[in-house]
Amino acid sequence: MSVVASLDDVSVAFGVTRALRGVDLSIEAGAVFGVIGVNGAGKTTLLRVLQGLIAPDTGRVELLGCDARRLGSAQRAVLGAQLDRGGLPPNARVREVLVFLRALYGRGHDPDALLDELGLRDAARRLVRDLSTGQHRRLAVAGALVGQPRLIVLDEPSLGLDPLGTRALWQTLHRIASEGATLLLTTNDMDEAEALCHEVAVLREGAVVARGAPTALLERHGALHRIELDTTVDDAGCAGLSRLDAVVEVHREPRHTLLLSRDAVATIRALVTRAACRPPRFRWLPPRLEDVVERLQAHGEG
Repeated sequence: MSVVASLDDVSVAFGVTRALRGVDLSIEAGAVFGVIGVNGAGKTTLLRVLQGLIAPDTGRVELLGCDARRLGSAQRAVLGAQLDRGGLPPNARVREVLVFLRALYGRGHDPDALLDELGLRDAARRLVRDLSTGQHRRLAVAGALVGQPRLIVLDEPSLGLDPLGTRALWQTLHRIASEGATLLLTTNDMDEAEALCHEVAVLREGAVVARGAPTALLERHGALHRIELDTTVDDAGCAGLSRLDAVVEVHREPRHTLLLSRDAVATIRALVTRAACRPPRFRWLPPRLEDVVERLQAHGEG
């Protein structure tokens, strides 16, 4: 696959704050690539650098084979970016915005189909300034998609959306990716990262501390299974549970007891055997990408 975007030893500072520190990253054509990390990790700065909106202090940034700071009309014509709240004309109507953006590209998706797909049909004739936060976010994403660009840059696309809006957005992004577009997105929603991304990079204080497919990161960084018992226990009970096979930690919560385990099957088998006649009610939750990010924020790579 060809590389559509890359950063080579890129650093950016705002005064004494180092937003990016020696970032090396490459994104292949056709991928859905996610950038994750806590707030302030440098995610939005990375997107702005890649689009040529911020010049790096050190390093080189290439987008579609060109220096990101010197993109020509040919490169701009195949780049779609989500606009923030101030980037959309407040007195324009929703459908008019998409029709105008599509005309700029000279090609693209049917605006009405996108409005339907993203649940904006009823808002098509409303003014942008009158949209709710979630509607505005969906319109901003639609604006990035409507010109059918090869590379689409999205900054927290599902922020502020309700569950139905989020599901509709994910379905649309899956479709766009299946048609061959490359998507680069930031997100604080680890479910979104796992649902959409072929690969993610974890940022910590402006540096990439891990990169890979979500499933690979879960395996590599030893994310733990969570087993929630529908009961609380005393200190002696906690001590006994901590000795079960593969249990790493035991936590007493207000309404349940939480076991963190390296091997859920081994722990559940030991739990049932220990309980003999009355196995406890429990809920098993598989490892989460959120746990990997939390661990990397605390300890870095490895």
